[in-house]
Amino acid sequence: MDARTPFPTRLSFETSRAVIASLIHHSAASDWTLQGLGMFRLDVVDLSRRLHVWVPSMFAKKNVTTIHTHPWHFNSTIIAGALRNRLFTELTKPEEVRNGVPYSKLEIECGLGGGASGPRVDASLFCHNEFSYRAGETYDLWSHEIHETIPEDGTITLIERRFPDKAGVWGALRTIPLPDGPRPHHAHVFFPTGTEWVSAEPRSATEDEVVEMKKIARRSLAS
Repeated sequence: MDARTPFPTRLSFETSRAVIASLIHHSAASDWTLQGLGMFRLDVVDLSRRLHVWVPSMFAKKNVTTIHTHPWHFNSTIIAGALRNRLFTELTKPEEVRNGVPYSKLEIECGLGGGASGPRVDASLFCHNEFSYRAGETYDLWSHEIHETIPEDGTITLIERRFPDKAGVWGALRTIPLPDGPRPHHAHVFFPTGTEWVSAEPRSATEDEVVEMKKIARRSLAS
């Protein structure tokens, strides 16, 4: 199956796993990018759907910044493995700030060739919830939700993203109105005060990296 082949819809979970196993097996190394969180990425049909294979213990950058937002809404289905999501609130009222953990906040431009696009500012974060997900479960996040994803090695997820159009209108992943959202292709990262931002900017994956990832993905899908 070509990596750009449209992903079938309305399949059972087990059939979806089989399709994804075939997709990973037949993909070329050049189809994949590797993000600094240790996440391999493959566009499945267009920019809206993307397959992720997580192997952070082997491929995450040292001290990479993990707390972030996104420039788009998304839902994510766990195809294999498991992950945890920690959700944060940014405290802004003076009487609340002292109850949070001090962080630096930075606006970034996402994707290949991205980087910092705004000044570093002080922020105070409070972790208000944590959720765990296993194979067969789905979750969604708004673009502005501050979170940290902690996956097991071999976790495979299929995400579907919703982008704003030129008028700033979002696709209908959720019906509740958003607060002021990020600019297109921009998001925020948060890192402990006194440390430096370590970018997770994606790059092309090497053939050796993809070979190793495919071995891990096969074991994960077989379990």
